Amino acid sequence: MSTKPVMREFTDRWMTEFQQAHGRKYFFAAAKDGSAAARLLKQGFSVEELITVAKQAWANKVGFWSKHAISLASFASRFNEIRHENEASNNGLSGSRNGKQVDRNAGTANFGRAADYKHAGKLR
Repeated sequence: MSTKPVMREFTDRWMTEFQQAHGRKYFFAAAKDGSAAARLLKQGFSVEELITVAKQAWANKVGFWSKHAISLASFASRFNEIRHENEASNNGLSGSRNGKQVDRNAGTANFGRAADYKHAGKLR
């Protein structure tokens, strides 16, 4: 069976769901996005599985890896990380709560000091 109908279904769904999630049309970069879609489908993921992971990533406003789902090519290259982050977030294991970053120094002598450091941990 040809993968073209499945490929077309996936890319059409991606563009439709992207527009619903972001309020703007998705610009499909034919060669780059097409090869990324083919790679994902070749791994045996269903269109529904891929779209579900993408929608979860688009809804995750604080996730580091989820922001890579802004393009199909980036989504494909970071698929494992995005999927893991979504699963962790769904299980309450993310590093943030209610969109605010958790201060990992809470209860220690360094509490609140994260803002005092610039790049490479140097003081301002």
